[in-house]
Amino acid sequence: MRTKFERNPDLFTLPISSAKFHKNSRDEAPKLLKGLQAIYINEELNMAVFTLLSKRINPNQEKLIRSGRKGMGLWEILVLGVMRQGLNTNYDRIHHFANNDNLMRTVMGIESESNLDNNKKQYGLTTIKDNLALLDEQTIDEVNDIVVRYGHSLLKKKRKLSR
Repeated sequence: MRTKFERNPDLFTLPISSAKFHKNSRDEAPKLLKGLQAIYINEELNMAVFTLLSKRINPNQEKLIRSGRKGMGLWEILVLGVMRQGLNTNYDRIHHFANNDNLMRTVMGIESESNLDNNKKQYGLTTIKDNLALLDEQTIDEVNDIVVRYGHSLLKKKRKLSR
């Protein structure tokens, strides 16, 4: 069974909530990562998204269980899938980001304070392709709908308070 993500993987892994974003960046990647960080931080949103992901991705785990492989976590699959679709890019670029971009690795929950390359979690291109195949466009659209509905509920609360 795939896990959502490890809350406290080890002492040296940077918390997802600690990711810092440049205020003036015009690139799409930091904006997508900031949105993903918000999903991670907000408990209500987090539960809704991971309930959906568990229903869609975890039932396909029979092969992995038989082979003894744990599989990539749901959070890692979501981050990589959203980045691939949101940036409209190929697997090679996502492979590069997943292994080399500190901000993305922090939001994925795998970046370490220690910069020792031999301890860094690395992803193979085939691993990324195989795992992202489990996350279809319809599921990403449903995650988007959950986030938009949550955002609308916040606006309604804000309007009621300002009256």
